[in-house]
Amino acid sequence: LLNRVSTASSLPHKLLWYFSAVAIVIGLSLYVSMFGLMQWIEDAVNQQELKTSAPYAISLFQQGAKQPLNIGLHTQAFYSADLIPQKYGDLAKFPVGFNGEVVNNLPTDILHEWLSSRSNIGGTAPKEIFLYRGEFLLDGELTPLFMITPTESVELSNREWHLIKLFILCFIGVLFILFGFVIHKLSCRLVNPVKQLSKQLKSAESNKRFTVPEQSATEFTELANSLNDYRQQNEMMIKQEQAFARYASHELRTPLTVISGAAKLQEQNNEAEFQARQRSRIQRAALDMQHTIDALLNLVKQENATSNTALRFLQQAEVESITQLL
Repeated sequence: LLNRVSTASSLPHKLLWYFSAVAIVIGLSLYVSMFGLMQWIEDAVNQQELKTSAPYAISLFQQGAKQPLNIGLHTQAFYSADLIPQKYGDLAKFPVGFNGEVVNNLPTDILHEWLSSRSNIGGTAPKEIFLYRGEFLLDGELTPLFMITPTESVELSNREWHLIKLFILCFIGVLFILFGFVIHKLSCRLVNPVKQLSKQLKSAESNKRFTVPEQSATEFTELANSLNDYRQQNEMMIKQEQAFARYASHELRTPLTVISGAAKLQEQNNEAEFQARQRSRIQRAALDMQHTIDALLNLVKQENATSNTALRFLQQAEVESITQLL
């Protein structure tokens, strides 16, 4: 999209589309990351709570406490798998040291839990619990330990999760609109000097100076000044060439007039002295024309020269030869 040839006026819109696509990708990544992080923290806190409560439950069982043993408001401890409610399934199959979330008697992770919660929408609610599986010595025998916490008692409800997701989406949407507005304004501010210079270049007003907004970057101001200097130099060169052409035509027309007039006079009088005087005038005019042409050629060579020619002093004879004719 950015590699296509386009005008400066369309560039802000293309930049807006480009950054919008990038912002959408970043927003979706942020949404998934925040949602996954919150679920991981929620599970980690509950798993850590079960693990730290295990020594307390073991000490109570060793002192003769009956099962199920209630620890806190939501956690129950068992050392016999037969007394565990059947709705939780067979928890004895989990290995010693297991500490995690169980859905429908199967271990799960965040991704599996997220997908299973979507697949059970409108169907039977899954049996989700936090399970800690351990062992301890009871009356000299190695006895299993099961600590269970129903997830609906300690996790956020679906409604609360929906509200959190809605808040995250709204927050990302506000940031998207805000950054989009800022990027559009900045791109317009960057492109506006270029658009203004382009309009001034296309304008028919040749004497108008190039200008850019005051808040433009320094480089744009320098560019406008360079364009003004270039235009001024170009106009000066045009004026100099016009003056040069007028001067050259005048200096060449004068000896041509003398030659033409002397030639016509020769036709009117055949005297030797008169003819010699007219030939002398023609020769002087031709010599003047040759000098003028040489001077013009020297001016052109001087303009195209790569190095400056050393200056010299005029001789008195040169000055006298010039003033004599005038």
